Amino acid sequence: YFYTKKVREEKEQELDQMKLNFFINVSHEFRTPLTLILNPVDKILSSFNDPEEVKKSALIIQRSSRRLLHLVNQLLDLRKMDLGKKPLEISHMNIVKFSKDIFLLFEDLAKTKGIDFVFDAPKKQLYGMFDPDKIEKILTNLLSNALKFTDSGGKVCLSISEIKAE
Repeated sequence: YFYTKKVREEKEQELDQMKLNFFINVSHEFRTPLTLILNPVDKILSSFNDPEEVKKSALIIQRSSRRLLHLVNQLLDLRKMDLGKKPLEISHMNIVKFSKDIFLLFEDLAKTKGIDFVFDAPKKQLYGMFDPDKIEKILTNLLSNALKFTDSGGKVCLSISEIKAE
């Protein structure tokens, strides 16, 4: 009885720790799109007479809001996940366009911080098989951290290139 009780307590503590880690990770994921929404809102409020700037900022707000909605949907689908592991959902997509769309979300933040922000892709189209959700998380995390840890006057470059297997 004592051994079973001890094992059960350890499993409950392990589950509680996994839940805590999950919510810390999700909170981190929410912070980036919220920051990316607030910057364009500030810009809209300060440049209301410039329709082109308002439109550009509204598009960033729309993309970031969709990202937040996607994160909320992931939370609601939590019961479908097996201990935080979700199977890959591979799609055949243009990685250059996909990456550029994510890159553009961070453009205002980079400009606000005085960082030279460069997207480099020799081709406009480069198709491949990848899980868009996983790549979006990776790129969002990389760009967010790069901007967070780059000082004003620095440079962040997202480069896409094709490597041919021999």
